[in-house]
Amino acid sequence: MGCCEVLMKAILIITNVVVLVAGAVLLVAGGIFYAKKFDFFPELENYSTNVNTVLIPMMVIGAVLFLVGIIGCCGAITGKSGLLNIYFIVVLIVVILEIVIIILGVVKKKDFVKATEKYAKELFDKYKGKYVTKPSVGTITEAEALAVNSAQWVFSCCGLTTGATWWTTDGSKPTKVPPGCCSKWDGKKCGLRRGW
Repeated sequence: MGCCEVLMKAILIITNVVVLVAGAVLLVAGGIFYAKKFDFFPELENYSTNVNTVLIPMMVIGAVLFLVGIIGCCGAITGKSGLLNIYFIVVLIVVILEIVIIILGVVKKKDFVKATEKYAKELFDKYKGKYVTKPSVGTITEAEALAVNSAQWVFSCCGLTTGATWWTTDGSKPTKVPPGCCSKWDGKKCGLRRGW
């Protein structure tokens, strides 16, 4: 075995151990949060109960990474071409998908931005309908409300542009403040307002 071959084998093993560990962490953390989500983050219970839309994909991605890591490690350690061929095909598919997504992102950037802005406006209108005014656009799902609340909480913002004007019905002072804009939310009252 030459020096380059040993080095390549070591790089492949190290890389796949990192992928395997990352997959295991996502899988285990997703499983723990799925089983005991409100024990770790009790404030999520006031915002929404449907965090499974985040946790289930997290566990699926973790499982896929874990399996790819195992196949890559076993193939590199044993040197069996069958495992390395499966690993190569999976990695090749992922790389091709990434290239396609990058090309589509460059070519369709304006369409993507326009569609994203339209969807965000519709989403925030539904969100405003649930928490501030009577629903006029449609009802918002628990997963959508959780996404908006979480985004506003993480980024310390309120609304798409500014909270001071976004959540008012008459253009003056805010009449009602949705939970994503609060520093504390007990299900009824909003604490100090965030991000404005």
